[in-house]
Amino acid sequence: MPRTRPALVALVLTGAATLTACSGSGPGLSVQPIPSEAGPSWQAAAPQGSTVTTGAWTVTLGDTEQDATARPVAGVDLLAAPADDQRIVSVLVDATNDSTAPLTPADHLGLELVTTSGASYPGNACEGEATVADAPEVAPGESLSARWCTVIPADALEGAVWAVVDGSEGAGPSVGSGVSGGTGDDGTGDADDGGGTVGSGSGKEAAERRYVLVGDEAPAQLPPLPVTDTAAGRHIELPAASGTPIRVGDLAVAIGPSDLDPELLPDEDGEEPEPYPDEMFVGSTVAVTNLGTEPVQPALGGLELVDWAGGSLFAIGECDPASRPTDPLGPIQPGGTAEISLCQAAPIEAVAGARWQLTEGAVGWGASYRYVELGVDPTPELLAASTAPEPGNLEGIDSREPLPAGESHEVGYTSVTIDEARTEDELEVDGYSFTDEPEDGNAFVLADIAVTEDGSAGTDSSRRYEFDVEFVDAAGQLHDTRYSCSGGEGFEIDDLDRAGATPRGEAEGELCAEVDEDLVEGGAWRVTSYGPERSVPVRHVATATAATSLEPFEVPVVEAGAGTDPAAPAPAGTPVRAGLWVVSIDPVTVRDRAEDDEDPLSSSARRIDTNVTVTNTASVPASPFDDVSLVWIAEDGTERSYGDESAQCSWEYIDRVDSVPGGTITHDVCMEMTRGDAESGHWEVRTTGWSQDPDTEELVEEEIVRYVAAG
Repeated sequence: MPRTRPALVALVLTGAATLTACSGSGPGLSVQPIPSEAGPSWQAAAPQGSTVTTGAWTVTLGDTEQDATARPVAGVDLLAAPADDQRIVSVLVDATNDSTAPLTPADHLGLELVTTSGASYPGNACEGEATVADAPEVAPGESLSARWCTVIPADALEGAVWAVVDGSEGAGPSVGSGVSGGTGDDGTGDADDGGGTVGSGSGKEAAERRYVLVGDEAPAQLPPLPVTDTAAGRHIELPAASGTPIRVGDLAVAIGPSDLDPELLPDEDGEEPEPYPDEMFVGSTVAVTNLGTEPVQPALGGLELVDWAGGSLFAIGECDPASRPTDPLGPIQPGGTAEISLCQAAPIEAVAGARWQLTEGAVGWGASYRYVELGVDPTPELLAASTAPEPGNLEGIDSREPLPAGESHEVGYTSVTIDEARTEDELEVDGYSFTDEPEDGNAFVLADIAVTEDGSAGTDSSRRYEFDVEFVDAAGQLHDTRYSCSGGEGFEIDDLDRAGATPRGEAEGELCAEVDEDLVEGGAWRVTSYGPERSVPVRHVATATAATSLEPFEVPVVEAGAGTDPAAPAPAGTPVRAGLWVVSIDPVTVRDRAEDDEDPLSSSARRIDTNVTVTNTASVPASPFDDVSLVWIAEDGTERSYGDESAQCSWEYIDRVDSVPGGTITHDVCMEMTRGDAESGHWEVRTTGWSQDPDTEELVEEEIVRYVAAG
């Protein structure tokens, strides 16, 4: 079984076995023959001493030695004797190779101890006994005997279970649903320039596991799953409260209050780590809950400390050794929670204004982040040393809390005034003798705009390309104001240059967007300006002078595991999570002609119609048409992608509409195909995610697929 090692942690995670029976192995085994399906989950573990079958192995676990301090763990540097809150436990394992091929124990068999919280502690060979790396292959029908050891918290044995992990037939550890990767050095990089990810999905098949009780106590009943906040912490200026559960793929991640004086382990020379004179250590505890249906491996490479302006990233591990040996570094069981300690070194001047930055994943052309406050009041000394800017007026950051129209608002280096909006059902096109009309059901939304630059940008006119104004409709869809209307005077930030006033240029013009007439009310203008380095100021301005607060966008609730099994697609209309998108596909209608066309299709052709609703759960605007593919899979396996020229009914989908965080896009989908393919099939929703390779610890791109029934 391949080794699974999350980034920036201190323990080796590989389970180990030997072919040589251990001396002093305790009393004989009390074997209880159990059916092969025994111990299917950690909440339904087989009794102590059971024999279980998992993949290619039949395994019998003996009684657990609950205080095996005399058996140090191979490959784990305890630095000293176990502390009072630690314990070494061990168990004798007999395993038989039931396959038809020789298997190497180091690659194909592992053991984990799962506590009642669902956190896992990987087993290792006991020190002084033959290691699994030295064990020869086990021939078909042959057996091995080995003793496993692991280090756990002293109070973790009650209700604990052993997990026997089979890695045969290409099954590897369940990985990829963790906090992994990093971020670009400018704080805004995408996955290609260092942008890390947090998400779920795996390029490997999940390893098969069987569970056996450590003692007589069964695992305690799990607490309710945490309710994640889909909107908290999307802006660095408005971080989420410490301890807020944030959903990242199939994980809920809650960063606890920070510790400005964390207790660190001594290094190999017995010395306690010391920060540089102008730095200090910042620690915290992260609670990671598995919301999915399979064990997942956590890693903390995508969690970093950033200053208020979004720069100065500090990588976890700069104050190693920070993780205690009892950190649960194995997979988290479904519904279980693991608490993992972390520590970072940061400049003293940056701590008072720092936030934890959690990388959700890549979306569109960039990365999606969430921000969490430190959860501790800075000392007077830290406040005095702080170089963080004073928080300005934070109103208008969210489109659901827009600023009033008709007033001047500071957005970065610019002052922007957008007058009250008006709607038109036709526009006179400048220079022509005809009018332009919106599509049926749409309306033109117009407003006058005036922009003044405050001079802070100096003579760097290139920054003005960062200025943009879009219209956010009531569903959260973004509409361009430069190209969506052919009429009106239009507005370009280049007018600042044409005004001949650099710096302190002025420009005015007319904004125009074509919007669904039912989504105009509740919409707002989204102004993106240019400001200090590492800052992208965004504010929203209402369409009316009396701005009102609107209810936040709601992200649909997705059931755990929905659409993950190709043999059991999610029912039509059921939301499924694909990366940073939630997708719902209505039941399919099969037609022999288009609704607006009386001429039937050929006798062998059919058209399928449905509506697809896509919700953006990221912290940045993005287009699902850039990130998500919709594929129809016929019964014989034939694939037809929405957008293929040979299958589509029209090219209308190609508008590539963006949506703001929490925004929803609903789109009609129609495809033409043979009658047989149309009358029996299902949907695949495909997107791209990132996971951590268990062998190289590098980020690898992977495809995430969700399956949805036709009706």
